[in-house]
Amino acid sequence: MDHQVLPRGPVAMLVTPFLDSGALDLPGLVDQTEFAIRLGATGLALFGLAGEGFKLSEAERESLLETVVAVNAGRLPVITAVDHAGSLAAAARAERAMALGSAAVMAMPPMVSPEPSPDAILHHFRALEAATAAPIVVQDAPAASNVRLPVDLLRRLTDEVPAIAGIKVEAPPTPPKVVALRKQLDRELILYGGRGGIAHLTELLAGADGTMVGPAYIDVFTAIWRAFATGDTASARRHFTTLLPAIAFAEGNDLYARTQKMMLRDEGVISSDLMRNPTGAMDTVMREEWSRIAAAIPRPTSTPRAPSYRSS
Repeated sequence: MDHQVLPRGPVAMLVTPFLDSGALDLPGLVDQTEFAIRLGATGLALFGLAGEGFKLSEAERESLLETVVAVNAGRLPVITAVDHAGSLAAAARAERAMALGSAAVMAMPPMVSPEPSPDAILHHFRALEAATAAPIVVQDAPAASNVRLPVDLLRRLTDEVPAIAGIKVEAPPTPPKVVALRKQLDRELILYGGRGGIAHLTELLAGADGTMVGPAYIDVFTAIWRAFATGDTASARRHFTTLLPAIAFAEGNDLYARTQKMMLRDEGVISSDLMRNPTGAMDTVMREEWSRIAAAIPRPTSTPRAPSYRSS
């Protein structure tokens, strides 16, 4: 397996666009994919926590993945989340994702009660490895999975499952965990941040390789990454600071997905900001405040952006 397939920098965690009827908006997904690529994403990811992956049927997942792979046409690595409480079902999702053109898969530990033992977690990731030669990104997101992955357990997983090529660190505070992983892992892995980019710059300073965030303002994360990669930490910090009101407002997967969709709708990328139930409501006050915050985000002027991405 090629561990080098995992990209560094800002990976766009695509949201799942729906029509007002609740049906999939596949043209909107085409345009969203192009939008993310144009704004400098280094990779594409599907079915994350803010992507409403848990609200999709298997047929819908396949249709969405096929659409992204087709429009991407090999330009960026595609990482597909294959989360499932059952190891066999997660392995089947991983196998199918690779057959449809994914470059890698991502998974949280199985979300079961009581919390799975370290041996059960190891079994889960071994099942993914056995099903496909795909590089695996372990998503360490205890707020969503209710499963803790301390550094010693992550080290055991990476030692015993060679297919693990990356970790998405979302157990706050994330920067100290990035530092600990860099010190204690026995081999080099790609380390991503997440959580809307709330600690992105500090994660980079701690040794992270990038982040997975929504596509709506990924051009700003691209500017942060490019500045940081050239040693211009001051410019990276300046770009990051402009995002703090948006990041603080959109804390939590549901609200984050909603605000991403609102921005993409306003950009003409998708036709609706509909989210499938169960979802929280967003009242007029919240919508108006978000519109003000979104409008105030300075966008990098060097990034080519078309006035509309909607398919005709």
